[in-house]
Amino acid sequence: MLLVVLMAFVWLLVRRKRKLSRGALAIVIAVLIVALLRPKIAHLVPSMKQWPDNLGLSYLVFCLIGLAVDRYRGLVGPVRLADFWNWISFFPSFTAGPIRRFAPLAKQFATGGGENFWWGVTRVIVGIFKRVVLVSLTSPIADYLPNPATRGWVDLVLGTYAYSLNIYLEFSAYTDIAVGAAAMLGYRIEENFRWPYLATNISAFWKRWHMSLTGWLRDYLFIPLGGSRRGLASTTINTVMVMAVIGLWHGFTPNYLWWGLYHAAGLLIYRAYTRLAHGGDRSVHPGRWRRFGAWFLTFHFVTLGWVLFACPLGRAVQVFVLLFTGGR
Repeated sequence: MLLVVLMAFVWLLVRRKRKLSRGALAIVIAVLIVALLRPKIAHLVPSMKQWPDNLGLSYLVFCLIGLAVDRYRGLVGPVRLADFWNWISFFPSFTAGPIRRFAPLAKQFATGGGENFWWGVTRVIVGIFKRVVLVSLTSPIADYLPNPATRGWVDLVLGTYAYSLNIYLEFSAYTDIAVGAAAMLGYRIEENFRWPYLATNISAFWKRWHMSLTGWLRDYLFIPLGGSRRGLASTTINTVMVMAVIGLWHGFTPNYLWWGLYHAAGLLIYRAYTRLAHGGDRSVHPGRWRRFGAWFLTFHFVTLGWVLFACPLGRAVQVFVLLFTGGR
């Protein structure tokens, strides 16, 4: 019922011929954020623990906020009920994303997407193989990382690498299945991953990892806050804010917040490096060995960051100490 109420509330506003006012947009965002935060803070309020969880709530809220903002900006016109319902309830991506933008999918509903059915079948099979076979193979080793009984240095190293591979396989498998299922119906939806572990810097990694989320936060949070156009202090604050949101989006616990701040620090250090080394020009292409070194550094920066994601904060600190002291 909560999902029905949220969807009806937003549609009644975006169906009107007039664009959303700033006040109406603020009310929409406030209501949706409260709905989004409710399950994440349920452990803090005992009475909330008995409330049922809502499947796909965070993706739904991001989709609805995006539509409301686009209607406020005049990027989409009045939304018909059929288009709204087909978009918001599109089942391949309802529970686990990718986050859907209204305009691209609504256009396909009107004209037909024309995606290849058998390409979609292949993509679904790839996703199922990743999730059922490869994730099952890597999960037992990845479990070394958060397990307090694991203290051996070799086990922790193997667990760190396995968790890094495991989380990519699991997340990207869901995207493969969603994109493939949509293609089988004739529609194209947003991609979420583009070989992120081949990135040669942390900025490129975030342009390849969970792209529908990072793209959403760029368009609806980072750029409206001023992006990187208002000087170093503003850029720093905006980067930290966005990465903190990405961290807390996964859960309201300190380890997720620190994981987000860890990546914010990486992005700011990379920005400072390009400014010092190349005058801010990120299009400079280094030689083969420097590219390899950049990839090696980026991959291990990301992989170490997963320790914060996988473990409670105290356990994460313990793992870092054991990793960098050889387990002594």
